[in-house]
Amino acid sequence: MSSRVPRENMSREMHRFLDEMSRDAALVGRNPVPFAGLPSDPTIGTRRIITDSNTTTWGATVAAGGSDTVLAWFNGTNWTVIGI
Repeated sequence: MSSRVPRENMSREMHRFLDEMSRDAALVGRNPVPFAGLPSDPTIGTRRIITDSNTTTWGATVAAGGSDTVLAWFNGTNWTVIGI
């Protein structure tokens, strides 16, 4: 017997969250982008690999102009480093 909750019983918000996570998971590893290529309207928690970061310091705000590749997430205000 499976302990999974049937998808039709999940809330609309959970559907949105799962869909977003699936989309992000597919994009993070496959589409590194320069800072200028980031989405114009990201939602909190969106993650991307940025190829021209000016910093590799965990938690630092990312800006273009550097030569570092980092994993970053959008915190609602800025893109910040969460991995290198």
